[in-house]
Amino acid sequence: MFYCLSSHPSNRYKYVLMDYSFFRINTCQCKTCGREVKQCQLEYWPPKMILEGGKRYPDCLSVSIPFDDKCGLIVSEKVLEAFKTENISGYIAEPIEINDDKVNDEVAAEKPQYYYLYVNGIISLDYGAMHYKKKNYCSDCGSYNWSRQKIGESVLDHSSWNQCDICKLIDYPNRFICTQKVIDVIKKHNLKGFVKGKESDVFLPLKAEKVC
Repeated sequence: MFYCLSSHPSNRYKYVLMDYSFFRINTCQCKTCGREVKQCQLEYWPPKMILEGGKRYPDCLSVSIPFDDKCGLIVSEKVLEAFKTENISGYIAEPIEINDDKVNDEVAAEKPQYYYLYVNGIISLDYGAMHYKKKNYCSDCGSYNWSRQKIGESVLDHSSWNQCDICKLIDYPNRFICTQKVIDVIKKHNLKGFVKGKESDVFLPLKAEKVC
């Protein structure tokens, strides 16, 4: 069984704001199809980040990154240790610094060490089952249009899964899919700030519910 996994949007928790100067957008026109093509160029990594919002430090923070190979989740050291202990697969971790200047020393002492999890597990949508496809594809620049704007319920192609416990969704790499094992580990170790949704609700975030 699969679930979509993300951070809890509760106003009790802190969230991440990023300085988006870590990349720039270059624009050109495709000579084959005539479309305006936008490409992101990395300027530096990791991005400069600050914490805003509520008073509690969650164990999971979500960010949106325009580079497939750098899409991932930010998690506390508690999460990373739990994932290592329970042999959760599908990521590479590195420590990351997130500033939090608007708190007093007492609250700041509770701030965990955060890590960036580069998710390298992959799984795809089952486009045929969803009656959802790419059209007007250009073999030169790679541009295409989706057959409809509203995606609705999702269907995963289980045959495309590379057997990792945490995966990013091909074509939507800032959306993350996990196995039942990951949900069980989150509950077992009482990791806060995660929400899960059914695999049919990847694009219906309002149906997500907190894990624990």
